[in-house]
Amino acid sequence: MSGLAERLRRALLAHPDGARVVSAAQLSRAMAAISELAMSTLVARGVSLHQDRVIVLTVERFTVGHVLEEQAPAQPPRR
Repeated sequence: MSGLAERLRRALLAHPDGARVVSAAQLSRAMAAISELAMSTLVARGVSLHQDRVIVLTVERFTVGHVLEEQAPAQPPRR
């Protein structure tokens, strides 16, 4: 799953506001295909469908959220 997160992070960072666009968009065919491939891989390794769905959604959402923070404009320090 770390490979999925790394590739997703690189793809999001390759575009200005990539994470913001993905987080605000409806599920795209590309993201659906990525999720399906990741879930299929986990099922093939014996992970239950319920568990793999939770794992994949967690990894995808955490990664998008992390990149949202990385791409956010710098905030001035609070006084």
